[in-house]
Amino acid sequence: MLTVAGRLVMLKVAGRLVMLKVGGRLVMLKVGGRRVMLKVAGRLAMLNVGGRLAMLKVAGRLAMLKGGGRRVMLVPGNVKKLGETYPKISNAQNAELRLRWGQIVLKNDHQEDFWKVRDFLHSQGKQKYTLPLYHAMMGGSEAAQTLAKETFAATASQLHSNVVHYVQQIVAPLGR
Repeated sequence: MLTVAGRLVMLKVAGRLVMLKVGGRLVMLKVGGRRVMLKVAGRLAMLNVGGRLAMLKVAGRLAMLKGGGRRVMLVPGNVKKLGETYPKISNAQNAELRLRWGQIVLKNDHQEDFWKVRDFLHSQGKQKYTLPLYHAMMGGSEAAQTLAKETFAATASQLHSNVVHYVQQIVAPLGR
């Protein structure tokens, strides 16, 4: 255990950090080398269970849950807050960022930003970016599925024939 000016308290076992306290408040706890809990300003910020993020809080509010290693979804209203907090990501012109933002928007049915997904699909036709978004749209809400069908109808003529074929299988699979 190490104490500096009565504030910082750290416990190490076999050279591994197990507990860190700042100002008498628990900041981090590790078990078996994995972070289990992180507190910021006395509030739980992150909880890991079995090495997987189970809960994340931002500014004291629940931001994301994970169950069984899969992201369930952001709490309603948090996609908008994320976009406002990180406008360089939500309004990016970089294709990788636009893809990831589009997936977040679709997964959380944030219809306010569906136009960004549509505009991105109109602006390019690469299979790498197109197929994941169509999968997300068809796996989403009715509004997302409608967006997929309308966007495909509008962009099919500008896509490579192989991409058209793959998107057709996603939007209207055989046997449906």
